[in-house]
Amino acid sequence: MPGSHRSWVGCLALLASFVAAGCSSDEATSATLASLSQGCNINSECASPLVCAFRRCHVACQETRDCKSVDPKARCVEADKPLHVCQLDAESKCVHNSDCSGTAVCARDGQCRDACAADRDCLNAQKCVSGSCAETAELVDGGLPGELDAGSETTGQTCAYDSDCTAPLVCRDGACSYACLADVDCAAGQRCDDHRCVVPACGMADRTVPSGVACQYSSECVGVAAIPLVCRGGFCMCECLGDVDCADGFACLDHACKSP
Repeated sequence: MPGSHRSWVGCLALLASFVAAGCSSDEATSATLASLSQGCNINSECASPLVCAFRRCHVACQETRDCKSVDPKARCVEADKPLHVCQLDAESKCVHNSDCSGTAVCARDGQCRDACAADRDCLNAQKCVSGSCAETAELVDGGLPGELDAGSETTGQTCAYDSDCTAPLVCRDGACSYACLADVDCAAGQRCDDHRCVVPACGMADRTVPSGVACQYSSECVGVAAIPLVCRGGFCMCECLGDVDCADGFACLDHACKSP
């Protein structure tokens, strides 16, 4: 029996050591997670196995699924090559490229993402969409969701041509932007329509600005627009904007003076 007693005590001691080890492991994990986003300059200033990137402590990763245990919404992004880290929540949202860490760009969904020209520039399971890397699960109809907020001029998404941007955005100064927010943003004779500068067939509402199509005769205005235009003041314009523009007995119907 004494031997059995020693064996039983030994088993309890072994079990206690396993429990203690488990608690120690949990405590270490908690301590590690607590130091996420802590300021740093070098790796040794972060709790192991965290690494220092963008002057904050991060979890290193190879794919986005490596980040899910830390933050289900986190994305694996490029840091100093060849290092990749799980993006912190504070690093994800943006309005301009300058809001993003490292070489990331502000994508059209207002998220900081790795820039790309093709799928091979992104991590495994990511796609290159409109110049930025995205997880396939994030795509909606093959693209990134989201539009510019009202009053915002640019997404910060980089571009070289208008075709790099999603309509109605255009490429301006290397970033996908609205061509205009109001008529004042457009050249003389143009109107801001759906954030694009267009030449209105009838000129501006106050009739002080012509359509922009020069002419000498009304016959030169045929086919210029879907509605009939006449030549006035050297430019193709609608014959009228209201009944007051027409002779007595005529009404302005579809921008043309007609007998009612």
